[in-house]
Order: sequence, then structure tokens, then C-alpha cells
Amino acid sequence: MERFNNNFKVKQSKVYEKSWSGSQEEIDLSEQLSIMTGHVRAGLELLMRGEFDMAEPHLMHPISETDKDQKDGFKRFGLNEERFHEPATLIRNGETEKLVSDKALLLISEIELIQKEIRSDASRNILTLLRLASEEYSIALVDDIVVDASEYQDAYGFILEAKHQSRKMHPAISGKTQAKLENIEHLWIDGVIPTNTPTLEDGMRKSISQTVKDLNTLWEGFH
Repeated sequence: MERFNNNFKVKQSKVYEKSWSGSQEEIDLSEQLSIMTGHVRAGLELLMRGEFDMAEPHLMHPISETDKDQKDGFKRFGLNEERFHEPATLIRNGETEKLVSDKALLLISEIELIQKEIRSDASRNILTLLRLASEEYSIALVDDIVVDASEYQDAYGFILEAKHQSRKMHPAISGKTQAKLENIEHLWIDGVIPTNTPTLEDGMRKSISQTVKDLNTLWEGFH
């Protein structure tokens, strides 16, 4: 598989509005929060499509794979583990799509509030999300057939969150960054729902790799 190491390096820059003047710990926390939000966005999309059973693990996944130190870090900013359990509990209790979706949206809002409180690097977050999307998509497909729907959906959620991160960038590049990410998003033929004719794994990998190169070029003037 093609490696992304060189392409994903990002220097300190003006690409993001609030970054690098804070601690490295906060920047790392922001990156982790963006990954977690990607999972939740995948779950939210599934809820909107009426796929409750598929949505539940995506809502629980972020906190289940978070270690104690990270959880303690979230608690310092008022984000408790129970927040991630609430939407999944509502699903198991047979609550309506609107109630569960509202709770998931509230969770995303709380994460975004923390993102505003801490120093973050939107460009780093985007590149991390793109790398993970490429990796998860490669796992999801075998012989260009979707064999792991969850990984396919996670990859899509990471692209959705990358688009959201682009809105935090300098106005001169925010829109262009979002447009390039939307081109990648459209490679999921039916969005978060797996299809019998997915974009070929090699095509997805090359498209994401090219997007990374294009973004680094776009951002170069802001380093």
C-alpha cells in the first residue's frame, strides 16, 4: 500500500486560526476529538437513514477505544463518558430517530465546544482523518467488495469530520479545502450505506493520496 508519511507532514502555519500557541497536549487532544467526532458523524448519518442497529456501535466506538488518560482529559473540559452511552442507550430502548439524533447532535456540539476552548491544528486533524479514512476503506473492501460495513462507514464519517474541520481554516483556503474534501466524499456511492458497486479500493487510495498532495500545495502559502 502506498505510504502517506511525507504527504501528511504539516508545518506550523496560519492554515488554522487557533493553533500552535497552545500546548502540544491540547493539539493532540483536538486530534483525538476530531477522530471521535468522525465516528459519531457516521452514526448520525445512519440514524438519519433509519439504520439504528448499524448506528449504535459507531456512537459507542469512540469512547470504547479511548484510554483512561484521554477520558480524564475530556472530563477536565466537562465531557463525561456517559455522554457517549446516552444515544446508544436510547436506541436499545427503542426511542424515536429524532430523540436519538438530537442526543447525538448534542454530543457533537459538546465536543465542538471543547475544540473551541483548546488550541488545535485543523490541517493536522484533516490529514489524520484522511489517512484513517484511506486505511479504514482498505480494510472494508476485499477484492473490491465491501466485507466490513463498519469500517466502510467509519471511513465516511472521517471525511465528514474533515469537511467540518475545514471550516475552521483561514477564509482564503477554507472553501477550496472543503471542495476537495467533498470530491472525496462523493466517492462513497450511497453515502454511509454500503453498496454492491463501491469505488475501487485502489481508486479511493489514489484519490485520497492526490487530495493530500493538493491540500499541502494549497496550504503552502500559509506556512
